[in-house]
Amino acid sequence: MKYLLLLCILVGSCDINGQETIPHEYFVEWRQPKAHLNSFIANCKLNHIEIQYLDSYQPFGIITFPATFQREDEIKLLTNESSIKHFHASKVLQARGCSPNDPSYNRQWNMGKMEFDEVWCYTNEGISPLGDTLVIGLMDFGFDFRLNDILPNVFVNHHELPNNKIDDDGNGYVDDYYGYSPISINKNDEHPEANHGTEVISILGAKGNNGKDITGAAQNIKILMCSGMSESHMIACYTYFYKMKELYLQSGGQKGAYVVATSISLGFNSAFPEDHPNVCPLYDWLGSIGIMNVCATVNEPDHDIGLKGDIPSLCPSDFLIAVTNTDMNDRFVPSSGYSKLHIDIGASGEEVAVLQRGGMLGSSSGCSLSAPQVGAGIVLLNQFCGKYAQLLKNKPEDALKLLKSMILNCGDPLSSLSNITVSGNRFNVFKSMLCLETYCNSLKEQSFMEIEVNPLKDGNLKVNLGFDQFGPYTLRIFNPLGQMIDFLDENHRPGSVDQTIERDVSNYPSGIYYIQFLFNGKQETKGFVKY
Repeated sequence: MKYLLLLCILVGSCDINGQETIPHEYFVEWRQPKAHLNSFIANCKLNHIEIQYLDSYQPFGIITFPATFQREDEIKLLTNESSIKHFHASKVLQARGCSPNDPSYNRQWNMGKMEFDEVWCYTNEGISPLGDTLVIGLMDFGFDFRLNDILPNVFVNHHELPNNKIDDDGNGYVDDYYGYSPISINKNDEHPEANHGTEVISILGAKGNNGKDITGAAQNIKILMCSGMSESHMIACYTYFYKMKELYLQSGGQKGAYVVATSISLGFNSAFPEDHPNVCPLYDWLGSIGIMNVCATVNEPDHDIGLKGDIPSLCPSDFLIAVTNTDMNDRFVPSSGYSKLHIDIGASGEEVAVLQRGGMLGSSSGCSLSAPQVGAGIVLLNQFCGKYAQLLKNKPEDALKLLKSMILNCGDPLSSLSNITVSGNRFNVFKSMLCLETYCNSLKEQSFMEIEVNPLKDGNLKVNLGFDQFGPYTLRIFNPLGQMIDFLDENHRPGSVDQTIERDVSNYPSGIYYIQFLFNGKQETKGFVKY
């Protein structure tokens, strides 16, 4: 974003994080009362410049230049006018959300319903605040993962040389370049091209905003695949996810994968924990290393899982979230499993757009499509809060319990879910993000900004933002005469890897300058020296 705003003002109207400026129109704040603007008003009339006062009691107005004016002349006139305290180019109002350019996104009503489009407006690179590439483990029957819209988000084990029949990275698995497939004869990464798994992986993590097909709920999250069809395969896949996370932590991020969640849309429809004694303990084991797990419940009518069974939904773990299905009208889908004691939350998975085997665009329904969107949301939430990211590494179980409470309690309440799920809510990733923001703010109180002085010798001003809160801010730079010479309007995205604003001050004359930061009704001003 360096210099982008200033460049747009100089050369004309353009998009900045989706914001369009209106050509030749500026919002101004007067330094002097209206009565003292006579000379400026006369000059404006002479040059056919229009002035509109927004309120006779407030020092604000709109200045509109004729279309014959050049942008640089407008900026020069406004900057040199001593009666103007502040100005910026007027901007076009925007619709909320960050809709991607994927051609079939208009069919993905579920993304807007759970407000993924709001979260995409903030950090969307798939990186934690501590710099870790975020990964979700996904188990299914198999995946047609080489599709153009899916392959970019598949986790690649670059420390493994493919197809050489050697365990190159020493993780105990041979040729796990594209994940692991205990279902294959060679126990490597040969995944069957199953349609069910292809639909699931596409709604979870198809590459977003790339002009192709659809978008996944997690547009840039890496997916660690594991294929299986049996209880033993299920145990093998969860073990693989655990070992890859363990290797990552032990190697300081040099090997393995930073797995923060898993998702599975398979299970045993009429089973109870005692029928599968080796499955349920896996979730506490995964939680101990910082992995939250999501599962889909059954697609059966009138199926109270507490009475009729369902594994893994009935597994009693703090580190498992069981998901049922809701439709476009936010109604519970009757052909889905439910239980006030065991099914945690609902998600939008009825008649949703997916990619099918071979790359065909289709529509599908079921809890199998609901659960992976919750899993994707969990990984997205790991992008934002530095305090949470640190807690996940230091006290993983505490962090996961905290995150689970935010997911269950910070959703959209639905009357159709109130007596058949634990939370009574349908998942809303944006509301969960706001709850996470509240947690971050309660832990961190400090100055808005820190200025690094030494780099100014090289002509580069660096401002470090020292707070964890979402929202728009304004940064202004004033010269020794009190004239504003630079400004920036941006959206703060806490949790991003780089929270430093850089401005080029190489052309500033030597002297003392002032930088003003405005955010959420608060203002902070600091001085700095340009040598």
